[in-house]
Amino acid sequence: MPHAFVHLYPELETAIESSLVLTTTERLRRNLIRAYNDAQLAAGRTAWATPSVLTVGTYLAGLYRALRRHNPELPVLLGAEAEYALFRATAPAGTADLIPLAQEAWDLCHQWGIPIETATFGATENGLTFSDWSERIGRRLGNQNAITRAE
Repeated sequence: MPHAFVHLYPELETAIESSLVLTTTERLRRNLIRAYNDAQLAAGRTAWATPSVLTVGTYLAGLYRALRRHNPELPVLLGAEAEYALFRATAPAGTADLIPLAQEAWDLCHQWGIPIETATFGATENGLTFSDWSERIGRRLGNQNAITRAE
């Protein structure tokens, strides 16, 4: 089993034992848990509580889902598989191989507040394809009362 690349300082170990710890990436989350588990084994422990370590995205999605339980009118938050299916269903003919790139562009535009419209992206054929595709995605999301994780 590979070793974790995270160095577990005593303060971090204490935080993991007593708090929810948020990380920016899934890889960092896994490595932090691995480092904690390695430290428990090195201390001679045979059992310990599972640490509460989540990515920020997972944590926020959980908060949103909890909020939606109390306010069902809020849009449904699509998971990764549903987002991919949405992009696939709305993809222009012959662009299935571009779905991951379109998803990344969609995410970046929403994260940075860049409006996805023809005026912004229509200067090139690729930009026009993306803005048209995004318009179809937006309409479908509106019809389904749903949002993507980037939104």
